[in-house]
Amino acid sequence: MNIKERLTLKVELFELKRKVSNQELSIQERMTAKSRRLEIYKLLKAPITSETAQVEPQEKSLIQRFKDREFNIQSAQDFRKTMTKVYGLGLHLDEVALGMVDWFKSNQEQIA
Repeated sequence: MNIKERLTLKVELFELKRKVSNQELSIQERMTAKSRRLEIYKLLKAPITSETAQVEPQEKSLIQRFKDREFNIQSAQDFRKTMTKVYGLGLHLDEVALGMVDWFKSNQEQIA
């Protein structure tokens, strides 16, 4: 997927969110919009095909390491910085949230 296609999807996603939040849609239309939003999120996870916009290998490595839960041994402050960094590199918020939940499970003693 190239950058122009991604931008088109993001505009569609924004419009769907706006319509749902303003309650311009019926219940059936809201359910359809929610399904479409999920489809768009999945499509946006696809890699960008433009060579100039590729993520550098080092950044992919950090995201992959985060997905592999290698940062679960970090302190809370360091893990927060790592979450911010991988989100900034393009990791979807849902995946960042899953990593955070796993960190909490692994570090219950730091929470108490």
